[in-house]
Amino acid sequence: MGVRSFNELSGTLMNLEKLGFQKSDNRFSGDLLYVLQDEQRIRAVQVHILIHGCKQWHNCVDFRDYMNSHREEVWKYEALKLNLVENCHDVQMIYTDGKKSYMDKLLPIAREWAKSRRDSFAEGPLGT
Repeated sequence: MGVRSFNELSGTLMNLEKLGFQKSDNRFSGDLLYVLQDEQRIRAVQVHILIHGCKQWHNCVDFRDYMNSHREEVWKYEALKLNLVENCHDVQMIYTDGKKSYMDKLLPIAREWAKSRRDSFAEGPLGT
């Protein structure tokens, strides 16, 4: 979720908490992270709250758009995540750390892909 300022969030955060979300730490960025856990205390939903337009915002959007356009990469990422779920024994840090090298490799590719798309749109439909 993108916001102009974290200062505008008090009502939104109260509503998330009423729904059962809890504030959590995000070791890899300065965004706010709220999680909803199931009965076994396994994360069922995560809400990342970022300043719209910041670097992490673009990382998330570029990654999303890249994955939506590259299905073969989706299958690789899914396989990695399923393997981690089987082997992390519900330890969130192990799961997150297991994805880090993949994300470190893919994010620059996704950023470059997104930049090339933005550049081609800026040229106009006929390359003008």
